[in-house]
Amino acid sequence: EHFGAELAGAVFAGACRRLSDELALMDPQTDSAIARHLCMGILPSGACYLSLLDSGVPQKEALGFVAKRIAAFSERTGRQMARLCRRMPFPLFRYILKIMIATGYPRAGWDIDGMRHSSSNISFSMNSCLYLDTFRRMGCPELCAAYCDADHIMFGALAPKILFSRQGTLEKGCCCCDFTFRRSGSVRRV
Repeated sequence: EHFGAELAGAVFAGACRRLSDELALMDPQTDSAIARHLCMGILPSGACYLSLLDSGVPQKEALGFVAKRIAAFSERTGRQMARLCRRMPFPLFRYILKIMIATGYPRAGWDIDGMRHSSSNISFSMNSCLYLDTFRRMGCPELCAAYCDADHIMFGALAPKILFSRQGTLEKGCCCCDFTFRRSGSVRRV
C-alpha cells in the first residue's frame, strides 16, 4: 500500500531473491544465536532495503521505510520488557542482562568488553558487531543506524525504573557501542 501494488510486488520479489541468496550463503554450523539475529532481523531488513533501492526508491525513503518497521518491532519488544521488569529488583535485572548478553551475543558475532556493574548500574562495550559487519558485507552499512536507534526505543521503555544511555556507536565511527543501564534512583540531578 505504501508503494502501490506493482512496485510493492517487484520489491517483495527482489527481497525474496536476495534473502534466499543470503540464506544459501549461511554456514549450516552457524551458532544458533547468530543464526537467529541473521534470519530474524539482519538479512530480511537488508534484503528489503536493497530491493527498494534496486526498484528505484530513493535512499532516504527506502531507509525510512525499513527503519520505521525496525522501530515498530523495537517498541513492541520494549513494552514487553517493561512489563517483565516492572516489579523486578535491579540486581535481578543485572543478572538476567548478563546471561542474555552471554548467550544471545556470542563472540563469533560480537566482541564485548567485560561487564562493569555496581548496585546501581551495569555497563559494557561492544567493540565489533554482527549487524554492522553484515550490513557492510551486504553493501548497506547505513542500515545499521536503524538498529542502533532501535536500542534507544526498546530500552527507553524501561524508564523511569531503569534508564538506558549511550555515548556512541561503531556505526557512527566511535571505537565501540557502549551500553549503560542505571537504576533510576541512582541518577544524580544537576
